[in-house]
Amino acid sequence: MYKKIEKVNDKDKAIEIITNWLAKTIDTSDIEVKHMYQEFTQAIESARTFIKSMVREFVPSTMKYLMSSDGASDNTNDPIDLLKMVFSSENDLMINRMRSFSSLVAWSFGMRYLLTDIDNRKIKGRLKKFTTWLEKHLFTDDGSEHFANTDVTYDPKDKKRFLEFGSGPNSIAVALWFRQIEIANNITIETLFTARTKQTLDIFRKVLLKSLGEIPQVDDAQGITFVFKTEKDLELAYAFMMNKIFANPAAIIDLRLNGQDGKETNGKSSKNFAPKRRFIAKTFAGTIEVQLSDFKHFFDGEFSEGEENHHLYRLRQVRQLLKMIFPTELFKLHWDSPETQFIMQELQLNRIRTNFAKMPQN
Repeated sequence: MYKKIEKVNDKDKAIEIITNWLAKTIDTSDIEVKHMYQEFTQAIESARTFIKSMVREFVPSTMKYLMSSDGASDNTNDPIDLLKMVFSSENDLMINRMRSFSSLVAWSFGMRYLLTDIDNRKIKGRLKKFTTWLEKHLFTDDGSEHFANTDVTYDPKDKKRFLEFGSGPNSIAVALWFRQIEIANNITIETLFTARTKQTLDIFRKVLLKSLGEIPQVDDAQGITFVFKTEKDLELAYAFMMNKIFANPAAIIDLRLNGQDGKETNGKSSKNFAPKRRFIAKTFAGTIEVQLSDFKHFFDGEFSEGEENHHLYRLRQVRQLLKMIFPTELFKLHWDSPETQFIMQELQLNRIRTNFAKMPQN
């Protein structure tokens, strides 16, 4: 393709060459061919925004100066300009090799982002249909919530992990909104319930992590999460839902348990991070990931300084991507060194501590 572009001295013809290549490479049923080039340009910009946000959030300022070439490739999202920089004849110089590599990353990530975004457009709005159905069939009072300012005691000797409910010298007040599930006559269980459709950027990150060679299937683009105060409540609710909700043929087409009885088996997560129950439900609203956790799991992921905290969990993911985007051979960043890992983790721990300090202390 680049050789064809080299031979023409006309940008419109070059755009046509790339547009024809895009039309042959991806599914064009959701995008008019005439808009392909513009869509690809916007996808490159979005992929670049994703990379910059990772650097801003996870890379200490002392390392950032090493993460740029001369900035030339950062000043354009135009596919033609990027392609020319990829194949620049001056790539023997280190600065040009960095520019060429950064342009190649922008091009390939832009392509992956476009494919991810096209797929994600097809599921937007679907989850609301399923949550509306749940409100009528699972929760009492059509899913209405009630507020509770909940006192939680944490263990300062165990990275501020959850210890018990109640106030004391090491406790904070957490504002929560509960719904109720009636598992039997006059027997109700409280739960925190959230439903989310992942944004394209979130799916894009997971796609990059799961495979470098293809676009894998992501089963958790749509998800619902239940958090219960105790593990006993969780197991009672799980049994009830499996019998009354996820066995209902009016809503559930297929059910895939991950591990034994829906227990999480993902070996990449912290043992403290994995939800108690996780499974995939194919529903009339599409594929939905279902997670059931107890309150300890929820609290530790949000507030503790343990490896299961969401900030530290994302750091482990992002570091793998940064190693790919800014390889040591070119950018002289030693991602695997103990010193680098320490300062990157400290940056996240400082954020966790700042957020924790803002919580109402008892």
